[in-house]
Amino acid sequence: MKPAHELTRASLILRLQDADDMAAWDEFAAIYAPVVFNVATSRGFQAADADNLVQEVFMSVAAAVSNWLQRDDRGSFRAWLLRIARNAAVDMITQKTTRSLGRDGSEAQLHLANLPAPSELSSALDLEYERLIGSGGMGVVLKAFDTELNRPVAIKLLAPYLASSGAARKRFAREARAAAAVVHQHVVPIHNVETERESPFIVMQYVSGESLQARIDREGPLELCEILRIGMQVADALSATHQQGL
Repeated sequence: MKPAHELTRASLILRLQDADDMAAWDEFAAIYAPVVFNVATSRGFQAADADNLVQEVFMSVAAAVSNWLQRDDRGSFRAWLLRIARNAAVDMITQKTTRSLGRDGSEAQLHLANLPAPSELSSALDLEYERLIGSGGMGVVLKAFDTELNRPVAIKLLAPYLASSGAARKRFAREARAAAAVVHQHVVPIHNVETERESPFIVMQYVSGESLQARIDREGPLELCEILRIGMQVADALSATHQQGL
């Protein structure tokens, strides 16, 4: 027999379908408001913004809980709730960045303001993107989470101003597929390429850590042996990619 608290939680979720059941919503808030609040603050939200996120998530739950209960593949309620919270957090960050842009907005902010909605990536590959981790002339790189395979990934998106260029899209697709064919210990593996969407993107392995520039800024000039080690790895990787015509 399941523990009583699991049965209570299941019955509580069923009651959430009734927006007028204030007792159920009060109990739900007491249990889950701190959970959502912690998700927000762990992503750098101030307390006021975290409170706003809690309200946004609760409204999303109220609107979608009936449909979620009808799904055969719904999984756990807590996982579904946290997915809503993460996507709502990204929405709020994106909207905030868009509102704050002015003439001094950075290139990274401009890219972030034009990213596709979280739902577009989620519907594509069961991905939930979390934060911006890099940007350049061709686009941006995001950290995301693959909910199907339960692993972090990196997503490289073609810059919005290039997404409307047929030539740029073809080059992006050609280079992405060529890079996906490279199998080498010093080349980041590519898991998937999506080129037919409004914002083409590549899904690749997420490698945690800092950039070489960040390390040099932190430690100063590297020792000769370390320079040679890194240089040899880069040369090996370039050789492997050149063999694929890149």
